[in-house]
Amino acid sequence: MNESHQPAQPAPVSPQSGPKKKKVPSNGQFFAKNTWNIFVYLLIGEFMALVIDIAFLL
Repeated sequence: MNESHQPAQPAPVSPQSGPKKKKVPSNGQFFAKNTWNIFVYLLIGEFMALVIDIAFLL
């Protein structure tokens, strides 16, 4: 049995995949992240509503 076709080295592990550091973000970053999340959720909600509308129209 020839197993030379398998990858030689394992996938590199990024240093950020380990235990997460407890880092308290500044208020500005926190609010910016929250507004971005809300924006993304609104966008997804609008898209889903559009898809459902089209599904009902067809």
